[in-house]
Amino acid sequence: MIALDKLVRCCAKRFTLGAAYLAIAFAGLINDLEAYRLEQLKQQAKEKEPIMQLTEAEKSRLKNF
Repeated sequence: MIALDKLVRCCAKRFTLGAAYLAIAFAGLINDLEAYRLEQLKQQAKEKEPIMQLTEAEKSRLKNF
């Protein structure tokens, strides 16, 4: 969070905006990015189907085939 505070102060100084305003704006952006990241992780988990393992009986049947 120290880096975020430093970024807020630097941007506030450069753009002559209030630090509180920028802190709120950055917090909103961070929350949106985190929500997007979690959504993408859920999507990847849904897309990743479990790999079916063959039973020993199926393996022996395939070897004899």
